[in-house]
Amino acid sequence: MRNFYSIHTIFKKLGGTVTLDTLLHSVIYIVPEYEGYLPLVKKHSYDIRYVGPIHWRGFEQKPPVWANTIHKDGNTVYVTFGGTGLSKNILFQIIGTLIASKKRVIVSCGGLVPVDEVKKRFLSVDQKLLFVSDYLPGSEIAKRVDIVICHGGYGTMMEAIMNNTPVITIPWNTDQLVHAYRVQELGLGRCVLKFSLKMFVHALRVTNSKRDTVEGWVDGVQLSEAVDKILRNYTTYVKTIKQFNSTHRAGSGAAVAANSICKDWYSIERKP
Repeated sequence: MRNFYSIHTIFKKLGGTVTLDTLLHSVIYIVPEYEGYLPLVKKHSYDIRYVGPIHWRGFEQKPPVWANTIHKDGNTVYVTFGGTGLSKNILFQIIGTLIASKKRVIVSCGGLVPVDEVKKRFLSVDQKLLFVSDYLPGSEIAKRVDIVICHGGYGTMMEAIMNNTPVITIPWNTDQLVHAYRVQELGLGRCVLKFSLKMFVHALRVTNSKRDTVEGWVDGVQLSEAVDKILRNYTTYVKTIKQFNSTHRAGSGAAVAANSICKDWYSIERKP
């Protein structure tokens, strides 16, 4: 109720009105997904507006100079996990696994570990096989690589898919788990998991400083198999992704959401 009175006060100051019925029974849900991407279990009477993906550009920047040398060649993988979830040791394990299989690896550290520490750890690696940066423009890099490996965050996956690039997910949070399995179900990528439900619940409870203790989170063999399976069937994956994109119009989800909010605000404000 406290939140209701706060919202009511704000509306009143702005010259509009809002009732408890408006908040509780006439809620408009703006969903940053394509309609049908996650099908609803049963029919409903809610006002749900699907606006498509809304990409956050908080760390957006121009691609580094070396990005001009990166292109789809059947052997290039982009690894990005944002700034949460996996520890640096698990990240090192993933990078090492990919390099051991002679893959060219692009890494966005995202605050998980300093760039210099990654370079130092893999000092002996051919510099033509490893490219590292703090942050990278996701969409620009996704269009230049063959596979994107990530947590399964909806935004990162959609950036890859919109650029016709398959994804491999190693989910950490429950929402990532849902999206990771859905993308695999749709044939747009693969999900790599090696843990029990008990381990998953435990992992959600540990702090960033203790995440190195979550052993067995990534299976190097399983990861390599997922990469190789996508590359062996690359034409099929890309065809499926293109079909998905052709039936889901890629527009500006942020603009559609903003327009919807503005129209609703205007209608509320104009009510007598």
